[in-house]
Amino acid sequence: MMANKLATQTLKVSVAKDAQTILSGTFDVSDHDYQAVSALLKEVEMSVPQAHDLLIGYMHARDAGPVSEEMGKLAMFAVVYLLSEGHTDVDIKMDHSEK
Repeated sequence: MMANKLATQTLKVSVAKDAQTILSGTFDVSDHDYQAVSALLKEVEMSVPQAHDLLIGYMHARDAGPVSEEMGKLAMFAVVYLLSEGHTDVDIKMDHSEK
């Protein structure tokens, strides 16, 4: 008999600046966590650009060292939000050009 495997959803994220990838990562979310966070998202206003910014901040912090549990929770909200919007492979372009 095969062990019952927990189903997961995956979000792949790449962050580019000046056409060069500076951050990349994969976020796996179990169905249990997805359902729990999804229920909480109903009380949170978020947009795709906000979710992108949260993930950029989290990924930068993770590269610099250990991240707090709270930061991880914020990143989880962003990941579940993007997955719920149908995103599975996200390319974020950081554009710091002056206007």
